[in-house]
Amino acid sequence: MAVSEFILDNPEGHTSVLLIEDSDAHNKLLMTYFAQNGFNCDSVRTLALGRRRIEKNSYDIILLDHHLPDGLGLDFMDMLSERGIDVPVMMISSNDDYQLIQECYEQGVSDFMPKPLHLPLLVFKIQRLIFNYWLRQNVQTQNARLEDLLTQKQGEEILAKHVFEHLSSKEHLCHEHVQSLMRPSSAFNGDLLLSRCSPGGNLFVLLLDATGHGLAAAISVLPVVSIFRAMVSKGCPMAMLAYELNQRLIREIPGDRFVAGVLVEVDPHRREVSVWNGGMPDALLCDDSGHVMHRLISRHMPFGVLDSEVFDSSIETLPLGELESQLFMISDGVIDQTSQSGEAFGMQRVERLIELGHGQDTVERISKALQFHCGDEEFSDDVSICRVDCKAYLNTHSSAQIPAYSHPGNLHFETRLSGYQLGEMDLLSWVNALLQVCPLAPELRQKVFTVCAELVSNAIDHGVLRLDSTLKNDIDGFVNYLEQREKRVATLQESDWVEVAMDWNTPANEVAVMVKDSGLGYQAMENVTADDHGLSGRGLALVRNLVSVFRCDPPGNQTYVLIR
Repeated sequence: MAVSEFILDNPEGHTSVLLIEDSDAHNKLLMTYFAQNGFNCDSVRTLALGRRRIEKNSYDIILLDHHLPDGLGLDFMDMLSERGIDVPVMMISSNDDYQLIQECYEQGVSDFMPKPLHLPLLVFKIQRLIFNYWLRQNVQTQNARLEDLLTQKQGEEILAKHVFEHLSSKEHLCHEHVQSLMRPSSAFNGDLLLSRCSPGGNLFVLLLDATGHGLAAAISVLPVVSIFRAMVSKGCPMAMLAYELNQRLIREIPGDRFVAGVLVEVDPHRREVSVWNGGMPDALLCDDSGHVMHRLISRHMPFGVLDSEVFDSSIETLPLGELESQLFMISDGVIDQTSQSGEAFGMQRVERLIELGHGQDTVERISKALQFHCGDEEFSDDVSICRVDCKAYLNTHSSAQIPAYSHPGNLHFETRLSGYQLGEMDLLSWVNALLQVCPLAPELRQKVFTVCAELVSNAIDHGVLRLDSTLKNDIDGFVNYLEQREKRVATLQESDWVEVAMDWNTPANEVAVMVKDSGLGYQAMENVTADDHGLSGRGLALVRNLVSVFRCDPPGNQTYVLIR
């Protein structure tokens, strides 16, 4: 809305006066003088006639004699008040008693001028009264319109907040092993916490902190929600997830904005945690007592800053031994909050509170200490605190028992994709969809998907496309890996294929998986490093750890596993 829409017409050139005066001499004198000064003046000699005129016409000012044939001027003020007529009134009277003047002002008279009248001063006062009335009317109009705008803005914010919360779905509240506290500094939160389990049972947690705070910051983090859900649900690798999150933000947020973030993956099968930290405070891997075992510092630029050619998606992986049990993440709004004396809360205070905490109550302890530190001051930035109970999550998986099935039966399915379909269709998503509808126990389903993900990915990338997995060890190699993959997928022929077969047998409750491909075989690939062993090295180790039977038939393009 333009500023001009708030401004009423300027009173200059629109001055109309109602004169209520019973003296013929004063009437003629004032009418003549007002006409000479460009005023339009109507003159009446009684209160009754004045009432009729004010009901039919509008005036910029009323010039009112106090003593009139049918009453006092103050009686006219009562009539104006009763009818809600808002117009400046100047009282003129030969009685200049201070008590009368005070009573006039108390009754709403705008100004008082004693007789005999000084005409130039009278005109000046009339002009000032009309101008001040005009200003007051403009302020009231502006206030009314601003109230409407604020009401409209509040309604839009409520709607936007509802949409924002619906899109983010508050997923961090859904997982029992992720405790968090999110405190926005305004109506909208520029921090976002997402958590989700992959089909293979890995727990992914993403904490984001967008530039600034408020609605602009909240909008900046929205693009990542859908891609985080989709890629984790498909079981995509963490490095690929970080890469795609950056790509999405590069495309969809302005160039002057970015999103700092910490991406965490807890792998219960390998018993390790992987972290990608871009522009966030240190993530702290602690033991049960809160002592910091590993400090996972920011080694990367935030999301949305670097193009794909230079973005570094490399992750830091640490084993989860007997001591490493909980991981803490915070946004910089925690450590940067200042007290009334200007002292920052600081990372040392956070670490001390973690040591004093007891598991799940640590997040609440930090929150209370932060509030006490700020006192009556409002938070200057959004505040996020997150604790991932790695130990409890690992124990959940290690103690889970796969139920036995007493009734005999067999479920068998197989599929084969070749050429164009192999490049276009997401084979792992298809396998995952089938597993979700099978009445498998969740723990067994996660094992099967994890094994299938490793075998299918290796069959496509290293068997059919013949990509070298060692390229993914550094940033330049990872980008080269993706570029080569895209080019080779575009050249797939019908003779290039991957086949997956699966059998689930009850009551043995075991799943057999066979993965074949048209490649030359892993053992025939050149430049295979000692760590690869014919598959991507860590993937092969994980598969061997999860299955009861592992067999890779020469030359390596057919793999059979049995999972119990």
